[in-house]
Amino acid sequence: MYAVIEDEFGNERRYETQPFTNYNMLVYDKVFRKYSNINLINTNLYQPSSGRVGNVTGTSFKLTDNNNEFSFYGRAAYSARYDTISDHTSTGFSYDLNLGKISGTWQYGYNLTVMSNTYNPNDLGFLSRNNELSHSFDIRYQVFVPRGRLMNWRTDFSLRHSNLYFPRDLIDTRLRVTGNATFRNYYSIGLRADYRPFGYNDHYEPRVSGKVFFLPSSYEFNAWMSSDYRKQLSFSTSFNLHNRNGQGLHLGINPRVRVSDKLNFNHEARFNWNFAEFGYFTRFNADSIVFGERDKRTITNTLSGSFVFSNKSAITLNLRHYWSVVDYAGDYYLLQADGSLAPFEFLRDDDINFNTFNIDLIYSWNFAPGSFMNFMWKNSIYDREVGSGITEDSFLNNFFNTLGLPQTNNFSVKISYYLDYKYLSRNRS
Repeated sequence: MYAVIEDEFGNERRYETQPFTNYNMLVYDKVFRKYSNINLINTNLYQPSSGRVGNVTGTSFKLTDNNNEFSFYGRAAYSARYDTISDHTSTGFSYDLNLGKISGTWQYGYNLTVMSNTYNPNDLGFLSRNNELSHSFDIRYQVFVPRGRLMNWRTDFSLRHSNLYFPRDLIDTRLRVTGNATFRNYYSIGLRADYRPFGYNDHYEPRVSGKVFFLPSSYEFNAWMSSDYRKQLSFSTSFNLHNRNGQGLHLGINPRVRVSDKLNFNHEARFNWNFAEFGYFTRFNADSIVFGERDKRTITNTLSGSFVFSNKSAITLNLRHYWSVVDYAGDYYLLQADGSLAPFEFLRDDDINFNTFNIDLIYSWNFAPGSFMNFMWKNSIYDREVGSGITEDSFLNNFFNTLGLPQTNNFSVKISYYLDYKYLSRNRS
């Protein structure tokens, strides 16, 4: 892939943004006994011009008894990145093991997650963070037989302890209690409460390896409710309150309109406020990291609609506006070696005003069993301002100003064709 770049004098140059690259994925899956299975997965990337090779080999398995009451589940992967020109190699590994009772009114389980600090499957996958070692135990009680006004309900309790894989520094210990229920009129409610009794060590906010930002013990409370989605008009709402880093509040509203069995619309509005939050601001060197106290507010509006032409084709439209402002209070701190903050005199006021607006229009056609063709148009607008006083503008002004900014349009076609070996071999015979 190439891009044409033009400078301020009108001079153009052709720039290679993506060299010729080969991507491969291989999956082998085997089901045995009644409920057990095992698979093998391999992904591979190869760029001949750069000599870059990325390879990930993984497996997962599930072993259960004949009654599907107890299970032993696991997965493991090994990543390797090679540079054939410089002869440099980087490898890493990851695995999860889970053992427990998976059926009945009472269920429980233990999980072990290990991910090395060098594990990287992102050449043909996505992983936001590696470097984790965690143990968790959960127990739950659930009832699927209607009783009184309830159709079903479930309660969970879990305990999770997390460390970095290397070095073995503590991240946190978290207690969680959840519960949800569905009534006979198909209204549903849910609750979740988190508590970190020993605080939280954030190893990522300092943005320097080996540094940590310590947050004291905290709580988080969530609640949600939804109506009967089978109705022509329905809705869901959500609420969140926490003191994890300052005070935080979240409200979500999601009305839905089902015009017919083929046409529906959905609007989701999310409002987030964070007060007296502490976060990374800048740094002079690895030992002089400046944090600032700030207030953040974020409003996200997503409008989507879909029309189903038939059981083989449909069209979907999504419009999303994301607005977030960061308002620094003028109080700054230096991060200390123990993860605490010490007051620091710093004369800067770099507030942030951030907007994005996206349109996704997708037409999907199922032209053969297991085979799809997708036509997609993506429109995107991005704007980020930094300065003093820029966070005072209203939501509507931000929205209309964003619509007037330069836009990026992308058109793409994706074809996935399923080859049935048995069908092909039958035709040859």
